[in-house]
Amino acid sequence: MFFALVVNADWLQFQGDARRTGNVPEAVLTDSLALAAAIPLTDIIQSGPVIAGGVVYVMDGSGVIHAIDSKTFQKKWVFKTDGGLANCNNVATPAVVGDFLHVGTTAGFYYVIDRKTGKLIHRIDCKEPIFSAPAVGNGRVYFATLG
Repeated sequence: MFFALVVNADWLQFQGDARRTGNVPEAVLTDSLALAAAIPLTDIIQSGPVIAGGVVYVMDGSGVIHAIDSKTFQKKWVFKTDGGLANCNNVATPAVVGDFLHVGTTAGFYYVIDRKTGKLIHRIDCKEPIFSAPAVGNGRVYFATLG
């Protein structure tokens, strides 16, 4: 994974907010961007990362979730989702909700993970692929399956 942090702020869900605006009005880039780190992961990245409390969370194509310290670039934990061969080409960006990371997989499982420890809190078998990122708003988390 290659990344450079351009704003020292949390980015809790896909495009930054429930409206998916991607807007960061207070951000001003004064320097040109440069590679900050190259971190080997287990597969290609097809989803966006989210950032909370100095930790970058990203799921790779094979459904492995990585928590990476944004200052040291060290992995804090790794969580392998279930699903076997059906769990490939994952594209759903995770979402941070308080102390938890929410994410769905192409194998049809929805996970709630403790974002500090990487421990499983809850898993729902939706029996249909999840391609969209969870949306957070009004005290709820929303997600959709293919079926």
